[in-house]
Amino acid sequence: MGSKEKKISWDEYKRMYQDLMRESYWQNKEIWFEILNRDEVTLVCFCNSGDLCHRYLLAEYLTKLGAEYRGERALIKNTSDNEGMN
Repeated sequence: MGSKEKKISWDEYKRMYQDLMRESYWQNKEIWFEILNRDEVTLVCFCNSGDLCHRYLLAEYLTKLGAEYRGERALIKNTSDNEGMN
């Protein structure tokens, strides 16, 4: 939508993303309820932790719908998975 490229402000991005998620919720309620009824959901993207990111916006919306936000997971790098790949 353009916030990272500075084409629009973060506030405008948030409004647009909220509208998009609201529309998705009304059009796909079954899927949203399925997500909300899971014991655990992990949101991922390519943004750095702490950046202005849609992942945090979505987490906020999900909590407003009844989900429990547990924060960021620690990133664990497993170097053994990469052995022999060079």
